[in-house]
Amino acid sequence: MLIIVCQILNIQGFVIIRDENHTLSRIIDLAPKFLWDVTVHMLENEESRTDQVLFCRKKFWAIV
Repeated sequence: MLIIVCQILNIQGFVIIRDENHTLSRIIDLAPKFLWDVTVHMLENEESRTDQVLFCRKKFWAIV
């Protein structure tokens, strides 16, 4: 799934990911390999519990 999102996402574009903790931890590990910057934010849901949300930004890169 990350490969497809990476192909669709514009350079310096954002994707917001909200999922279960084990899935998010895998994405946190894999995202830098796709040259994404990842920041983790904690949000409160409807049940007053906190959920992790990832904000990923695709870096600009060039072959030199």
